[in-house]
Amino acid sequence: MKEMKMNRINSSSLFHFTNGIEALRGILKKGFRYSYCYEEYNNAIVFNNEHKEHASFFIGSNGTKRGVAIPMICFCDIPLLRVQEHAECYGEYIIGIDKNYAEALYQNLNPVLYLFSNRMSLALCDISVSKDNFKCEHTHDYSQSVNHLIAYSKRYSGFDLYRNKETCFYDEREWRTVIPDGKDKVGKPSWIWNIEFKSKDEYKKYIAPYNEKLQSSEAGYLKFIEFQEDDDENHFCNFITHIIVSKEKEIPDLIEYILNTENILFGYKNISKKARMILVSKITSFERIGKDF
Repeated sequence: MKEMKMNRINSSSLFHFTNGIEALRGILKKGFRYSYCYEEYNNAIVFNNEHKEHASFFIGSNGTKRGVAIPMICFCDIPLLRVQEHAECYGEYIIGIDKNYAEALYQNLNPVLYLFSNRMSLALCDISVSKDNFKCEHTHDYSQSVNHLIAYSKRYSGFDLYRNKETCFYDEREWRTVIPDGKDKVGKPSWIWNIEFKSKDEYKKYIAPYNEKLQSSEAGYLKFIEFQEDDDENHFCNFITHIIVSKEKEIPDLIEYILNTENILFGYKNISKKARMILVSKITSFERIGKDF
């Protein structure tokens, strides 16, 4: 008797979700785009009696909890059969990338460290509030190292500004690539610390000018390797595993866009016809996935 395999809880691909066909076309044209994502500080940090001296750092004057906006690109490590809830929040337009190639191309792409224990959260708090006081004779910037740890950490669960409800963030199995804090560095994007919001719409209005500035700069996009030989282009084709639109009827226009050799793809002009055909073979629809799986 053939042994039945259990459904996998993760995928060989990482999936980036976006809202709308135009946003997907933007990725196909210029590549993955960084945007400022808001991360609220941890509840355990705010209300722990041993750390009341830090309360003003984590709570605003009107009692609203504070957070930080960090420029990042997010992916999830969830099989397509289980992405329905994720798509309801982030959109039914998806680009999939192969984990193996991602590891080789993007050294700063990493899974998120989820914090459930108060002790872990408070340890991060202690490091965070004292990071600017680190003294060392060496040239290593410990402040940036601490920022890196903050950027790749997330609460196990809590209130989600985007969903407007309590959420188990751990279910998202998130991966990120983050632009380091460019504070005091000319032309580098800076993180926006100690901001507070009551709603998604309020945050979107506030952050829009920062995203526009980021996206109009070269730093706002994740670049692939420069193609030096045919093998580089083959790696590029293998790197993209899925191109998913919401509806079947949207596929023909997307095929036409990709096959048009005058169109830039992922920031590059000279993508061969063969490579374009391979990319077209990766296209499917969220509608089709729902019917077939």
